[in-house]
Amino acid sequence: MNNEKFDIFVSYAHEDKRIVGEVIQKLSSSGLSVWIDKEIHHGESISSRIVKAIDKARFVLFFSSKNSNASDYCIGEILVAVQKKKCIIPIKIDSTEYCDDLLVHLIRLHYVNFINGFSREEYNELVTVLSGGFTTNIPEIGIQSSNNFDEQQKQKKVKWLIIILFTISITLLCYVIVLLVKPTDESTMTTDSTNTIEINQKPIESDTKKINLNEHKELATNLGIETNKNSKIKTITVVVKKGLDKIFEKDIKKFKETGVSIESDSEHETEDVTFICTGNPEIIDKIIYKANKGKHRVIPMD
Repeated sequence: MNNEKFDIFVSYAHEDKRIVGEVIQKLSSSGLSVWIDKEIHHGESISSRIVKAIDKARFVLFFSSKNSNASDYCIGEILVAVQKKKCIIPIKIDSTEYCDDLLVHLIRLHYVNFINGFSREEYNELVTVLSGGFTTNIPEIGIQSSNNFDEQQKQKKVKWLIIILFTISITLLCYVIVLLVKPTDESTMTTDSTNTIEINQKPIESDTKKINLNEHKELATNLGIETNKNSKIKTITVVVKKGLDKIFEKDIKKFKETGVSIESDSEHETEDVTFICTGNPEIIDKIIYKANKGKHRVIPMD
């Protein structure tokens, strides 16, 4: 077997030798050279002999079954065939799935279905697959199946890509519609808000000199004033000692907001500072109270 070449290397479990023998007999009668492990002679290294046979074979037929997928010998033979880039043709003789060690290598390959038995149709299918290897490069059979698988995967990816793009397009369209509608609502709200602001910010024309504290008791209360309808004094003069004038002026400053006129001669070089207060009698009463509390002299002018 030094330079001898084989058409087919057979990887199988001995428990399946009956159906394997039928197939081998058919292939041999068709003129194909087939190598099986029964050709190993006593004293030869089994592993070395198998590796050499695989290396010299054009095809590796793997009879896949429950027995062969559990056989370390069969698994090793297929792994060697994969390493040497041989054209592997799986032949399923029962429904057992490929074992984990072989699944990654065989899942993409086209297999011949002998699960329901070995008949003329299944045999013709095997011959058709094998015939392709004698007119083209040997690995093409497995590669074609792989390409078909890859093409299916590409089609699935394209399908999902179209779905994703369609979903994104719909989402963007909805977003644009929302943006187009939203400004109109905001514009209306802005207009309404602006109108409200304009109304709220409309200047209130008022003349504090004309405020009737009896009609605006809240303002009088905030100023610390108690309304008195019987008050009649409108003008007073308050004489304050120099040095205390700033304190008194600060105390009565708030009354200017009610329209009371307050004039002083604090700029003159005198011992006393005179404050002349004119306004609503009710406010004047309050200033009198402040003056008396500070022990300043009050002179009514009415």
